[in-house]
Amino acid sequence: MKTQIFLISVMALMCCCQEATIADSAIEYQIDQETYAIVVPQEEGMSDEDAKQLALKKAKEVAKSHNFQYITIEKEEKGTFASTRNNPQLPKNLYYEDIQTQNFGKDRNIGGPTPYTTPAYKITFKGYKEKPMTLKKVIDVNS
Repeated sequence: MKTQIFLISVMALMCCCQEATIADSAIEYQIDQETYAIVVPQEEGMSDEDAKQLALKKAKEVAKSHNFQYITIEKEEKGTFASTRNNPQLPKNLYYEDIQTQNFGKDRNIGGPTPYTTPAYKITFKGYKEKPMTLKKVIDVNS
């Protein structure tokens, strides 16, 4: 019985940590005074709907941190996210790679490592301190 409880606790902790890791990978940036964008790289197996919900959750967090009570989604789009982080194709030791391939860097990209691309979901939202009168769907950040 104790083993089962322990295993269930470990599995729950792993699920929470995985969600936190994915949420931490979301990128936010400000476009203008009240407009922000959230980009969520879609990890392997993540559906478009999961990415959309994660982006919306992150948008609400950003809005709260800037004292907005409401947001409207201005734009939603799918695209790709480029990163050199966690790229399995990037060599760890360029000198060793040159010796192994025996080309000694003749065909290396001088501009730096090639970015790793992954599908991504992006939303652009606008924050409001009071409920706006608009035709767009208004989302309460406290809900």
